[in-house]
Amino acid sequence: MLMDSLSYLQEKLSHLQQKYPHRSRYCALRMVLTSIHALFMRYNKNVHRVSVNPKFHKNKYAEPIIVFSVKGGLGDLIIACNYIFNFYKYADDITFKLKVCYHSPELLDAFCSDLPGVIELGTNINKMQGNLKIELNRFPRFLSGDMAYFARRSKKLERVFSAWHNFYIHNRKFFDFMPQIDGISNEYALILGSKRINQADIGGILQMDEEYKAPLFYPSPNEEKRILEQFGLCNYEFITACRGQSTISNALSNTKLWSPERYNELLEMLKDTYPSLKLVQLGVNRIGFDCKFNPIDVDLLGKTNLTEIKVILKHAKLHIDSEGGLVHLRHALQGGPSVVLFGPTSPQTYGYKENLNLRSNSCPQPCEWITDDWLERCARRTDKNICMKQLTPSIVFDEINKNHLI
Repeated sequence: MLMDSLSYLQEKLSHLQQKYPHRSRYCALRMVLTSIHALFMRYNKNVHRVSVNPKFHKNKYAEPIIVFSVKGGLGDLIIACNYIFNFYKYADDITFKLKVCYHSPELLDAFCSDLPGVIELGTNINKMQGNLKIELNRFPRFLSGDMAYFARRSKKLERVFSAWHNFYIHNRKFFDFMPQIDGISNEYALILGSKRINQADIGGILQMDEEYKAPLFYPSPNEEKRILEQFGLCNYEFITACRGQSTISNALSNTKLWSPERYNELLEMLKDTYPSLKLVQLGVNRIGFDCKFNPIDVDLLGKTNLTEIKVILKHAKLHIDSEGGLVHLRHALQGGPSVVLFGPTSPQTYGYKENLNLRSNSCPQPCEWITDDWLERCARRTDKNICMKQLTPSIVFDEINKNHLI
């Protein structure tokens, strides 16, 4: 009964906030009346539907369905897939199916198609039917549907959902002020001994660590060999480098990125010291922004698809990048160490133990979302972006040799 009432109230509140986003007083009054009504709610023993929209429960599948709506970029999707996998494997005392929603069909297919229990992938959650809809960003949040239906049938899901609900009630700021609150949510995770990859495991119920356990599509050995031969990398040792620019940010002023000149200087040092190693550049070649490295042996800037990227990252002896999607992908592939250049984001939050996570001590702490434009403008006005400028190519080169990464 308690779970029924909580599910009903939470869904009602979500419905009102979406319908009347600028009428907070009206929503509050409606919730007071709804809460009084909930105290005297009686449910038919044969009916377990408390959704505002009953059509969510009508589906052509015999088993109930949970829909996950994933937000964010490539790294966020990879992390979300790992969470969904652990969630599904944990709830082994109930049978249900999964659907996953994300804005990119290509990335959805590349990372979610092999997840167990998944029966549908889509880009519009409003067109995806399910018994329960959950948004997954930093933390999971109920959107709509019948939470109590699953909680009554699974002790494990009841435990997970109760943890989610309690966290939501006591930490609304993590949901109401995203993404501006992400910096504080990182600090919260560190206090609890978590990282970004297992941040969504509220209460540690799924017992997640930084290991990536979700299945990830990877080509056959023959296709793998063909890809390496296609790019002249078969039977060669090589290093990959990427200036991990976001497709939604200004690559010219992105505070997370090392300058092309710094990359060139580091690559020259590596080429002089290890002439037998091929240097391979990865990344997206955006119109109007040319950041091709020199020296480079194999230029793959904008010339690869996701399957090819997976093979190349998997076989690279070392990957050099800023904190971003390809670093998370290489970790998921168990491809080996990366040299990750950190600036405004935290290596304690986003770093993996197999990597060389480098950040200068010139700035006392990471500044992710300290200001609204943190990704484009450094919060410091006198010595802008000093965290990245003080991380010199000589320092990076010395750390690579000191840690015997080549």
